[in-house]
Amino acid sequence: MAQRSYVLSTEDGNVFRNKRLVVKQWKNKSNQRFTYQKGSHANFKMAADQKLCIDSWRGRNVDNNKMIVWTCHKGQNQKFTPVTT
Repeated sequence: MAQRSYVLSTEDGNVFRNKRLVVKQWKNKSNQRFTYQKGSHANFKMAADQKLCIDSWRGRNVDNNKMIVWTCHKGQNQKFTPVTT
């Protein structure tokens, strides 16, 4: 059985503000591609729309909070650091 790769993705359909993020099987779609912006306001932007960033819903950085894409605004709830293990 072939191993499948899973990635962070927006829900099905077009990429737009307030779209929920989910884990999906990699299919090389535009809603599965992000770019990482280094610096003091490090964030992940949608490759399909660089004005949208990964965002912790309602500005709350708490356990189990919903993740969405939202207009980039340099807030703490859009600041992330990739970590390798």
